[in-house]
Amino acid sequence: MAFWKLRVEGEVVSTNDVVRGMGPWCAVVAKRQTGGRGRYGRKFVSDEGGMWLSAVVPTPGGPQAWVGYALAVGWALLCYLRSIGGGLPTARLRWPNDILVEKRKLAGILLEQPNERECIVGIGLNVRNDLTCAEGDLARTAIRLADCIAPQILPSLEELVEGTLDAIRYSWERFSMGGLAGLKDEINGCWGRMRRVRLELADGKVVEGVMVGIDEVGAILVSGDEGTDSYAAHKVKQLFEVE
Repeated sequence: MAFWKLRVEGEVVSTNDVVRGMGPWCAVVAKRQTGGRGRYGRKFVSDEGGMWLSAVVPTPGGPQAWVGYALAVGWALLCYLRSIGGGLPTARLRWPNDILVEKRKLAGILLEQPNERECIVGIGLNVRNDLTCAEGDLARTAIRLADCIAPQILPSLEELVEGTLDAIRYSWERFSMGGLAGLKDEINGCWGRMRRVRLELADGKVVEGVMVGIDEVGAILVSGDEGTDSYAAHKVKQLFEVE
């Protein structure tokens, strides 16, 4: 933990907002977020009992050199979570920024680029938070670490923060060495299986086919009747798994 400068908060609007401007290798963790967000501004429920963390990493070479980094973070976080007591054999990635257990969401990742030199890595992880009291049907679509791992080996929030920060640093080190191309094969082993997906694109179009992996810059590869096409994350508003 000494590598990171960590700030602990009670209730905040968003840890991504709090850490903004603090500089590389600084991190913020909060007990609760009132305005946690995901891609396209979607609300991310962040009640007490979960891990709500944001960290700043440097991005040498500028934003273009770090395209696809969210997938590297997801891969490293998944590897860490799978190492906890062997309790997550069915945990997997969902492109471009989620970790699921079977079909239910365990963690979400949101990257924001405040300037050309830095990237904010925001991670929300359901741990012991009460999903039944949240708005909507969260209890059906989400899952907690406490639902997957025996109580006697479930890490404390402090331990999870330390492990998560180690995972972020490791993802940064690996990405720095070879970009996403050097991690593509390992990431492509984390989808569980190839599923049929429906993509709602930012331009309003809808694409359906079988996801067959990612390319060297993290674009999703979808195989349909007319062949395989790639779609960059910024062009995809939402992905639905249809089988």
